[in-house]
Amino acid sequence: MADALERLQKQRAVYTSWQRTRNRTQRTAPGRAAFLEKLADEADPERKWSEAQRQAAAEQGHRAHMLRMSELAAEARKAKAKKNGNGR
Repeated sequence: MADALERLQKQRAVYTSWQRTRNRTQRTAPGRAAFLEKLADEADPERKWSEAQRQAAAEQGHRAHMLRMSELAAEARKAKAKKNGNGR
């Protein structure tokens, strides 16, 4: 019971924090930058490419990531439809 209450309190705190955030883009910028850097490091782990090449690779990696997320969402919708008897 205490775990459930603690989870609800933390969730409320998160929602309150986002409610008070005026500039969401600015707040999430460090996370986006870190993710793009991770993708660049995956493409060029030895850091031998120019910064422009690393940035282009990171952008391509981001597109690939988003497509994978879309695929997973489509698979989930298909499975849910099949479970509910609406599958084709």
